[in-house]
Amino acid sequence: MSNVLSRLSRRRFTTGLVATAVTLSRCPLVSAQSIIAVIPVGTNPFGVACNAVTNHIYISQGDGEVSVIDGATNQVMTVISPHIGTLGGVAVNSQTNRIYVVGANLGNELAVIDGSTNTVVAIITVGLQPQYVAVNQVTNFIYAVNSQSNRMSIIDGSSNTFLRTIYAGKFPNTVSVDQLRNRIYTADQNANTVGLINGRINRLTRLIPVSPIPAAVAINPRTNKVYVANGGVLSVRGMPPCQSWTAERSRW
Repeated sequence: MSNVLSRLSRRRFTTGLVATAVTLSRCPLVSAQSIIAVIPVGTNPFGVACNAVTNHIYISQGDGEVSVIDGATNQVMTVISPHIGTLGGVAVNSQTNRIYVVGANLGNELAVIDGSTNTVVAIITVGLQPQYVAVNQVTNFIYAVNSQSNRMSIIDGSSNTFLRTIYAGKFPNTVSVDQLRNRIYTADQNANTVGLINGRINRLTRLIPVSPIPAAVAINPRTNKVYVANGGVLSVRGMPPCQSWTAERSRW
């Protein structure tokens, strides 16, 4: 979800975040949506992520800053400057209250923010030109896709240590995690495929053909379906069972 909203924010080049309220009834086919607030943030918001525990929302911006919004009041609480250039995607680990944001230009850095103090606690060197980032909150591994090098960086969140890069398909431009099965999915824009990575061994195991120009990917872990936003269409893929895969930390 955060990757989809991130790309929408980037394409619109707005300087405000639209917050929506969704009212769900007991009938699964009935819902009501309305805009409840428009919150001014920094220039060119790119990514958005939410901490469901603290109810804080984080917006990564083209001006190199992260706006922190209080979900209870829909007000900007503070602005954080990681000093890693133009920012790409942002992700949150609600269990550890850590926020991860990447520098998206020609840099190779990922900033770690402590959500309790809103301060940068680490700058980690990763692969070239990271675009988006995702977190597995079970294993506490962080994944940043490096589009220009066709690779994905893997970071150990418990020690803020860069582990390695792995091949992730041709021009992986977004990433999403299935925490239940410990799988990572990348949308490979130049090859019209979705990369399936086994998080237990951190290896690309499959390239799945999808419609042209995959731009974002989201997962429903309950149904084991993967949704891919393409150029004007939505691809839906059912995935094979995980068999013996478990959400355990890899050992190196």
